[in-house]
Parts: sequence; structure tokens; C-alpha cells
Amino acid sequence: MKTAKLPLYYIGMLLMALPFFFTSCSSDDDGFTPSAGGSDTAGQITGSDGEKLYITSVGDNTFSYNSEGKITKCRAYGNDDYIFSYNPFKISYTYTHGSYSDVTEYYDIALNKNGYIVNMKTRSTDQSDNEENNGEAWFSYDSKGHLTKIASSGTDVYYEDGEKVTEKYSLEYNLSWSDGKLTQIVCNGSEDGEKYTDTATFEYGDNTYPNITKQWTDNYMADIIEDIEFLFYVGYFGVAGDYHPVSASQHDSDGETSTFRYSYEFNDDGSVKASKYKYNNSRYWTTDNYIYMSK
Repeated sequence: MKTAKLPLYYIGMLLMALPFFFTSCSSDDDGFTPSAGGSDTAGQITGSDGEKLYITSVGDNTFSYNSEGKITKCRAYGNDDYIFSYNPFKISYTYTHGSYSDVTEYYDIALNKNGYIVNMKTRSTDQSDNEENNGEAWFSYDSKGHLTKIASSGTDVYYEDGEKVTEKYSLEYNLSWSDGKLTQIVCNGSEDGEKYTDTATFEYGDNTYPNITKQWTDNYMADIIEDIEFLFYVGYFGVAGDYHPVSASQHDSDGETSTFRYSYEFNDDGSVKASKYKYNNSRYWTTDNYIYMSK
């Protein structure tokens, strides 16, 4: 599903904000301060037995930690290295092809008092294609630590047939929660004046799969949020719901509907061992396996 090139553009779209009108409505965001040291608990979960664990692998995303227990690197999608650095807190990514390097750098990351990202500025440059992308993003949470909104916008500048082209785009996600469960994600986007809306609706059946560790899995995102899963997995975008979804229906602007069904395997302490999905009428596939180490 993922390619090495995607982070330079699609992540940039997702992580850029609408600073002209977006303001946080969450009491959690009252603790907003520019962050230098990052989160001390990113990548950590607590099992039902009270033991604290570090997430070291989710599918083809692997995480490395320093002696202080802070993330130093995420190898995402199999071969893309995202480097975490502190004082100030930033994440940088370099994709090299041929004799050129495409560099995406996320910087000026701000966390709220719970260690969740509330503001992020980003810039990407593509030396081979002479392309640059700039923008900013804001993230909002409810009082329980659930992500409720991502607002983003930016500008992509590139050259075509020797002419400079500037395209503006915006993207806004609204996440709805009820009784501790994520019920819907609505994405409203605009790219170079063309608008679109995608919607994903989640079902939980008889609450078959309790989410004891409040972990995000790829199943929460259906196919509507893409390419920054690794920041969800380690808790930088708040906590997931009280239960894991058993299905999701996605509707896009073209009138097409996709159906996903989900299942899970758990460790004895309630942490996720594996998440699986079934697309339309296909068989179940394992989306991710999860590996942990003791603190």
C-alpha cells in the first residue's frame, strides 16, 4: 500500500494546517507550549498486569529508543528512516534516489500537557524535481485524549515545462466519538481548487474487542488517514477508543463505497498482538503484527 515517495507529498498534505481560522476547542490544549524535549511516554503502553512496555514494531514500522526511553528513529514502511531529535524536538526524513536527496523536515513541534502533538510546521524539498512544499498543522483533542480534529493547508511549488507552478491545498479531518468509541471520520479536502469529501463510519458490534491499552491500530483509519500511522502507534496523537472497531464503511466523493471488516489477536496483558482486515469480499489479511519490550 505504501511507497517511499508518498511521505514527501501526502504526509505534507496531512500535516499542514489552516492557521487563518482554526482554533482549538479542547481544554487539553490549554497546556500548549513549544516543545523541546518531546514526550517522555511516547511509545509506552501499560498492560492489564501493570507492566510498562515499549512498542518496538508495528508491521513494517520499527522504533528505536535511547537510554532515556525516548524515540530516536522510526523505520517506516520498511525502509524510510524518520529521525527524532530533541532540543528542539523535530522529526526529519530523507529519501535518496540516484544522486539526489529529497528531504522532508518536520519542525517546531509543540505538545500539550499530555504529550500529544498540537502544532507542527513542515517543509519538504525535492532537489531532483525542483519542488518545494510548505505548511503547518494543528491538532485538537477532547478531555479524554481523543483526537477530534486535524486542520491543514499548504503550498506546493514546482516547475513544469520550464514554468513555475504554485498549487494550494487544504485538508481537514473531523473525528467523532461516542461512549469512548470512534464512530466517524470525515475528510474535507481541496487541491488546486477541486474539493472532495470522504467519510468513514465505524461499527463495534457487541463490543467484542476491548482496547485495554488504548492503542491505535491501522484499522481505526480505514483508508482515509494514510502515511503517518507511526505517530499514532506511539501515542503522539492521543489515545484510541475503549474498543477496537469490527468494521468500517468508507464513502468517497465519486460515490464509491468500500467495506472493511476487522479482527484482532491479543497478548495476555491485553496489548494488541495482531490486527487484521477484510476488504469487501476478500479474505482476512494481517495488517500489522506488534512487538514489545519491557521497560
